Amino acid sequence: MPRKIYLTEPLSLLLEADIRRYINHFPKSSLLSPDVITNMAHSYACFIEKATDKFIKGQLEHGGDLRDRNLNAELSLELQDLFWYGPFGAANWSDKKEKA
Repeated sequence: MPRKIYLTEPLSLLLEADIRRYINHFPKSSLLSPDVITNMAHSYACFIEKATDKFIKGQLEHGGDLRDRNLNAELSLELQDLFWYGPFGAANWSDKKEKA
């Protein structure tokens, strides 16, 4: 099954390899299959790439410094969105019926 998220930055491929090496040196990593380690490394690298890109775009769009904002209030709103977008919200709803 192909991966749904692909790394787009060449440095992200190096990061994925570094993460795989890190996991392999972790205590008890020998209990994991090579596929699981590869998937873990890919997931971490994808997250870092996408989160870094999103953060930079947000800084360019909104400017300023995160420490100048009311992060508790903003986080509360983000968590509410997460509920509605996540597996307990709309992602779990039945397919939309076509209008006749």
